[in-house]
Amino acid sequence: NANITSNAVFVTGGKSLTGNASITGAVVLGSPPIPDPLAWLPVPSTTGLTVRATAPVDGSQPLEPGIYEQGIQLTANASVTMNPGIYYLSAGGLSLGGNATLTGQGVFIYNASTTAGIDISGTGAVTLSPMQTGTYAGVTIFQNRSSSKPVNLVGTGVMSIHGTLYMAGAPLTLVGTASLPTL
Repeated sequence: NANITSNAVFVTGGKSLTGNASITGAVVLGSPPIPDPLAWLPVPSTTGLTVRATAPVDGSQPLEPGIYEQGIQLTANASVTMNPGIYYLSAGGLSLGGNATLTGQGVFIYNASTTAGIDISGTGAVTLSPMQTGTYAGVTIFQNRSSSKPVNLVGTGVMSIHGTLYMAGAPLTLVGTASLPTL
């Protein structure tokens, strides 16, 4: 039941939709490869960012912007709100499972890791929106350009991820009954 809503989706290879998966908006198959549309976007600097403790695995508390050296992993019934700002994941990537929920308005998540990707699964809700001003305005998730680790948005939870998800060298997988109303 995965659903992507976008003005246009350009596909160089092929597409495979199974079950009740759908794409709302123009789908252009056989598009020639385009140069990296965000090649101009710099990797965020860690200057001025505070190194933060590992995010809670289970529990409820807000997260502050900064450097998360072990990434962010949420499981069980964690209920976490990301305060606005830049989240720099040095290693460990971002993972969410179980019934964990994640909310963040005005956030920019950079996954610097080349050994851990982004895996949002389980039954919890995810609501993320990007910053509205600055260099990263409109971008919610940016994965290291040289990382081929997948970005998985799977499971049965409701995901509302607004803004650009940018993973230049990695595949995106949508599986399960999760719904992405806006991507």
